[in-house]
Amino acid sequence: TASSAPIAIRCTCARIWRKEPIMHFDVYRKFLQARMETAVRAAAQRAAQTARGIVPVGDGKDGGHLRDHIFSSVSAASGHCTGSVLADKHYAAYVEMGTSRMAPHPYLRPALRGHRDFFLRELSK
Repeated sequence: TASSAPIAIRCTCARIWRKEPIMHFDVYRKFLQARMETAVRAAAQRAAQTARGIVPVGDGKDGGHLRDHIFSSVSAASGHCTGSVLADKHYAAYVEMGTSRMAPHPYLRPALRGHRDFFLRELSK
């Protein structure tokens, strides 16, 4: 089976404690969840684009095959939103982590770390 090397961003919309009660808390919670999903989606898409730009590309006829199989995915349910940046080729993890015969060439982790501040800015809008 083909393995993937997912890296995920996960946030949870939790309770907000304020001195005064929030009227229409359900409406506010839905607003926060939508905001969170938008921020996660934007960060995941940007991280996937960055990963496609830094992944090593071979010279042969298959050059760029791994790059063409990097994508982002977002799922939201029950107050949780998860954004993933995935490479779905069977050798994606070997390129990212290396092997006993090949040095690692990280592309997913640096892409994700590079967009941490972007994610936080999007979330705080």
